[in-house]
Amino acid sequence: MKAEERKDLKANALVQTLERVKTGLKEGPSRRMVVILGIFLLVVLLIVVWTIATNMSASRDSKRWEQLQAATDSEDLKELAEKSKNTVQGRAARLQIARDALQESLKNVYDGERSIMAERLGQAAREFEALAKDFKGTPILAQECLFGAAQAREALGEFDAAGTLYEDLAKRWPDSLLTRDAEANAKRLRARKDEMEKIQAELKKDDSK
Repeated sequence: MKAEERKDLKANALVQTLERVKTGLKEGPSRRMVVILGIFLLVVLLIVVWTIATNMSASRDSKRWEQLQAATDSEDLKELAEKSKNTVQGRAARLQIARDALQESLKNVYDGERSIMAERLGQAAREFEALAKDFKGTPILAQECLFGAAQAREALGEFDAAGTLYEDLAKRWPDSLLTRDAEANAKRLRARKDEMEKIQAELKKDDSK
């Protein structure tokens, strides 16, 4: 093939390519290209939304931790627990409320305010039991909640319920530091149940006078 013929062929190929490009521009992008571009834009949008949501969530978490740290009394804790029910910080606030209620009630349950303290013990027991489920992924806190619930039930004279909670803790976490105390308490309740029930009955009589 002569050089002039090759030159003509190349020119014709170039003209044909340019014609195809021109035709493509007139016809617009293909359906496949539109789909690919749509998917790409959707992925970009999802990444942007996820980034914004992550940053907002981190900011809210940080603010809740600050509120928990700054809480100075039960009212502050209750406010945080109410506003942040299903968050780690909200559960931590509920746990601290239950701790405080248990400690105060155990100190004063045999004083003149026995009825008030008994009510608070009941509330603490129910809160601890609920939190034991909420903290099932955090064993050390779940154990504390079961132990606290058992102590509250025992102070209320609900010895069977208390023993069950102590035994549940010991069974689920046999190597826990609390297990030894839980087992000892369960054993004590079984051995002295009749005696302790008599004491509770006497206390109730005194309350009714």
